[in-house]
Amino acid sequence: MTEDFLLVNSEGISDRAQVIKSTAAGCEVKSYSLDNFKFVMTGKDSALMTYTSMQDAVCGGKTIPAKVRASVIYVRRGGKWLAALYMKTPATQ
Repeated sequence: MTEDFLLVNSEGISDRAQVIKSTAAGCEVKSYSLDNFKFVMTGKDSALMTYTSMQDAVCGGKTIPAKVRASVIYVRRGGKWLAALYMKTPATQ
């Protein structure tokens, strides 16, 4: 993640420190799979990736939606590809 990373979901907008703190709460993952990847270069040092995830998991005592559509913006900094923005929304279909 970049230092200025943001996560956007149905609960709001979180910065990098908040995401790291919430991850420490722990997750119990029974199953997890990714599908329907799409990848677009948005510039020489930036890219957009979208995908669908299916999961059976509980994180921080909350059940995670079973199907989620996600998008991630990656930027190249210091020769590394880092996530700058992660956005997810529960899928209705």
